[in-house]
Amino acid sequence: MDARDHLIVDYRLEFAGPVHCGTGLRAGLVDHTVTRGPDKAIRIPGSTVKGMTRWQCEWLCRLALPPEEREVSFSPLIEDIFGSKARESTLFWDDALPEDAVAADSPSEEPMNWYPGPSRTRVALSRLTRTAEPGRLFTREQAPEGMTFLGRVAGWLGGPRLPGPAFTYGLPLLVAGLVLVDQIGAARSTGLGRCRTRLTCLEVNGEAVEPADLIRHIDDLEYYNYARQEG
Repeated sequence: MDARDHLIVDYRLEFAGPVHCGTGLRAGLVDHTVTRGPDKAIRIPGSTVKGMTRWQCEWLCRLALPPEEREVSFSPLIEDIFGSKARESTLFWDDALPEDAVAADSPSEEPMNWYPGPSRTRVALSRLTRTAEPGRLFTREQAPEGMTFLGRVAGWLGGPRLPGPAFTYGLPLLVAGLVLVDQIGAARSTGLGRCRTRLTCLEVNGEAVEPADLIRHIDDLEYYNYARQEG
């Protein structure tokens, strides 16, 4: 049976080192600038967090089935959460803002993280020769080390309900996938963007829910296709 739950999920991204979520634009001597809002505060785009969460959710879906049954598709469940080309997601991912910017009492109180972040100059390497490519020196702006960002996911989540609790199958998958996000942004192979994701608030239909109470139902994903067929 299909249902819809109204969700509010607040989370905190705690970065262990620098992070780069780029704009694709250059400014002055910096070839790759970080994403900023109208107030010039560095931010983590909600679309970036959404993409990393989706990757983790797809990985969890593959783990939910034994090898001989992994051809069963979880695409409808993933689309319930993240949408597809044919239909929009009903969940909205706000940009994650620096925690000190969110805590500022007024726009005149400018946190230290609103100022230009440190930059790092590197050289592009040829994958063929594994040597430096001529004329490929570039500078990448980074958010300072140890920043903490606050973000929110809110909206409606539909789909078949779990056999026991009054939640849709997508809810424990979304929560588990978000908690598993441990690296964000560009140059992850060089160690940038390592983080820990913590949920600070989870409300389902106006009631507070413990994330652990949802995550323990992740094993029930193996029954999702049966529930969808019966619905």
